[in-house]
Amino acid sequence: IENEISILIDMDSSHVARMERYFEDEDNVYIILELWQNKSMIELLKIRQKLTEEEVKCYISQLVKGLQCIHQNKVIHRDLKLGNLFLTEKMELKIGDFGLSEWVAFEGEMKKSMSGTPNYIAPEILMSKDGHSYEVDVWAIGVITYTLLYGRPPFQSKNSKQTCSKIKRLDYSFPTDTRVSQIAKDFISWILVLDPKDRPKLNQIMQHK
Repeated sequence: IENEISILIDMDSSHVARMERYFEDEDNVYIILELWQNKSMIELLKIRQKLTEEEVKCYISQLVKGLQCIHQNKVIHRDLKLGNLFLTEKMELKIGDFGLSEWVAFEGEMKKSMSGTPNYIAPEILMSKDGHSYEVDVWAIGVITYTLLYGRPPFQSKNSKQTCSKIKRLDYSFPTDTRVSQIAKDFISWILVLDPKDRPKLNQIMQHK
């Protein structure tokens, strides 16, 4: 809880959750966040099933802008998913839930703890003994883009064990029953690569068509 409070205090972005205040009693700490009138993107997707490419462009650009603020503050979110992307009254995206986030104490520091949600977790969290860093959030951008366009995560399986196995093998495909442009497919493939060093930087993502 203290970790999440500290992170939220330092964030200053229109696409990152705003903390109104916090207080505590003998048993609990309470964090009061701004109200998201339209809940989260997971509810939106349940209603819409799939979003258009123009809508996805809009939301992903907002996600990247929020992430730029988060990373500039030396924080890795580590649990980006539709359920943690909230929508305001104007349907603008806000990144929330920093409960699994980590501070980067020094340049090049690698985190070793397991974290994340199976459908969105980056392969280096599952496989690398060297740890992980900001690139796990970039991986999530690719997963979120795919999910919004196709209506389901790229590595979704019957259980989390199978999902993690597919992630480690980079085993996913583009369904033919949904019309998605080659540019969008290339964007997803550009991000979803096993080696985190080969993934694009956030500023490069913002430049993509």
